[in-house]
Amino acid sequence: MSLNCGSTIIKFQLIDTAGRAALVKGSVDRLGRSDCTAKIANIYRGKAATEQALAGAGHREATPSPNQPPKGV
Repeated sequence: MSLNCGSTIIKFQLIDTAGRAALVKGSVDRLGRSDCTAKIANIYRGKAATEQALAGAGHREATPSPNQPPKGV
């Protein structure tokens, strides 16, 4: 997993190192603001990216876990 955290954005990718390809990738933009949004693409399943509003979410609420995507996505 690759994780890049800034003051108002989190970007992440789950990478298949053997195949050198991203399996899942996404971002959470505008952390802590009322227009905060999350985007996730399940590339290995061929699914289009989904987007969800996360009004006021901070880093803790927006960080993905292995078993659960960010709240609301």
